[in-house]
Amino acid sequence: MKNNLKLSFFIPSLRGGGAERVFVTLANQFVQRGFMVDLILMQEKGPYLKDVSEKVNIVNLKTPRYSKALFPLIGYLKREKPDFLISALTDCNILSLMARYLSGISLKNVITEHTHFSISFRKSKDFKRKINKILAYLLYKKADYLIAVSKGVQESLGKELRIPAQRIRVIYNPIFDSTIIDKSNKEVFHPFFQDKKNRIILGAGSLTKIKDFPTLIKAFHIIREKQSLKLIILGEGGKNKTELEKLIKDLNLESEISLPGFVENPYAYMARADVFVLSSLKEGFGNVLVEAMACGANVVSTDCPSGPSEILDGGKYGKLVPVGNVEKLSEAIADSLKDPIEKEVLLNRARFFSVEKAVEEYQKIFKE
Repeated sequence: MKNNLKLSFFIPSLRGGGAERVFVTLANQFVQRGFMVDLILMQEKGPYLKDVSEKVNIVNLKTPRYSKALFPLIGYLKREKPDFLISALTDCNILSLMARYLSGISLKNVITEHTHFSISFRKSKDFKRKINKILAYLLYKKADYLIAVSKGVQESLGKELRIPAQRIRVIYNPIFDSTIIDKSNKEVFHPFFQDKKNRIILGAGSLTKIKDFPTLIKAFHIIREKQSLKLIILGEGGKNKTELEKLIKDLNLESEISLPGFVENPYAYMARADVFVLSSLKEGFGNVLVEAMACGANVVSTDCPSGPSEILDGGKYGKLVPVGNVEKLSEAIADSLKDPIEKEVLLNRARFFSVEKAVEEYQKIFKE
């Protein structure tokens, strides 16, 4: 079915992050529904490039710096004149609003915020963050549509930028679809899965301080002496990976913990894990929790702002623990191993955060 609306999705690159995966999903879904879709990248790189539909037109601005992306973006808008410019991540959101104003093009800005604002911008010594907060305060109000990926993000946006809550819509990320189930059934070639006696604890995400994997490693150290456990943490992260490796060595856990880096199919790992753990200091939503539940894994999460409590319905579908609390996290993992939730219950909860539901919510905007 043809659709005469042109949608332009704008994000820095397609590195292995949650917002990037969401935008690839949305771009692919809307091009399938007959929309004309451009995916604007500051740099055409990242592991999710291979997942972009051939029908989606990739536009490469060819700059690694936000400061140099504004004028190429303005040129694109003047040349292509899309109906909607949909952006994600604060820097891109600010750029898209500036570009729309400076280009003089009649289009609608859809700003999607994946970050808990009050934490990202709270009294920071970082000059760039302070400037971003000022620009967001001035510009976000001018967006045609403001989308928060969770109620927690909605509340933080409203409070921090003094935007009425009714102006900010909540659209949960499009996570669940049948492809997750298909990929979860693929084989995994990792030595920890070879010994059936092993029970596997799994973490996944960029190896940044925000994900707080040291707390997960320390919690694992407490409980691993009581049973045959292994810990796998999927994700990339240069300097931070080196720090995690040092911690693992200091705790004498080299044979019990694996850091394989980014993997093409994390779902196969999730399907075989006994417990999936999210140890973050903060989240915007927490995509990996939904993905893990879709694969049938029991989950444990910090009750961080924001998203996990909404996904797990206050602890109904997985244990919630205080941020940074090693003892509580180890207890929650042990309890989940001892008394797991049935897979079908978790799968049904994951379906609540479906691709179809999110796409329908975005389509309502495009029809207004």
